[in-house]
Amino acid sequence: MMKKLSLFIVMLVAMTIGVKAQGHFVLPTIGYNLSDVAVSNCTLEIPGLIDLDAKDYLISRLGFSAGLNYRYEFRKPFIVEAGIYYNNYGYGMKDIKQMGTKILWNYDLRISHFSVPVMFGYKFVIGKSKIFSITPKVGLQFGSYLKVYEKYKYLTMMGEGEYDESYSFDDGFDVAEMVGVDFSWRLNEILDIFVNVNNRFSFKNIVENDYNDAKMFNYTFGANVGVKVKVGK
Repeated sequence: MMKKLSLFIVMLVAMTIGVKAQGHFVLPTIGYNLSDVAVSNCTLEIPGLIDLDAKDYLISRLGFSAGLNYRYEFRKPFIVEAGIYYNNYGYGMKDIKQMGTKILWNYDLRISHFSVPVMFGYKFVIGKSKIFSITPKVGLQFGSYLKVYEKYKYLTMMGEGEYDESYSFDDGFDVAEMVGVDFSWRLNEILDIFVNVNNRFSFKNIVENDYNDAKMFNYTFGANVGVKVKVGK
């Protein structure tokens, strides 16, 4: 997948060489994402009580993203875009029961994340009025997982217990593949409004202790809104 994606990006760059520029734009944007993880060899273990496959209990969590993109649009409708974002990702788990009694519940894990996406796309202007456009994009997101916030409740011999901790990643750097589509409406010569839908899949294993070859990869589906502002001539 990485080789195919890299080849496509190289082809897009090659196609834009020598094409006269149309304009520079900044795009402040904010939105939400539905975040989850793909896992393998991940188990939930409490000695003498449970030994379960984690993937049977995973559920998605709603997070947010906010940032600023810079876009370079060519006279032929290719675009190159880069941005700076702060993201909130994560996942949850269903309540775990033993003989009808909850032994672990309200599990919620959140991850703060900083990213620099680099995207290439092609702008399709729709209709004679040239007000509406659709821009599919593909690229890579370079980023770093910053901090984890983990919280859940569990059953103890003395009753109900609660775990609520935060900790930093030892090595949070990651690379993710990204695809997205912008749906834009032109308001005037300087300003557009747009809605972006996107999908990302990180190649970093976020299980820091890879005992038993455990793997966990974060992925998201997102929707953002923003404005595109022309800068300079």
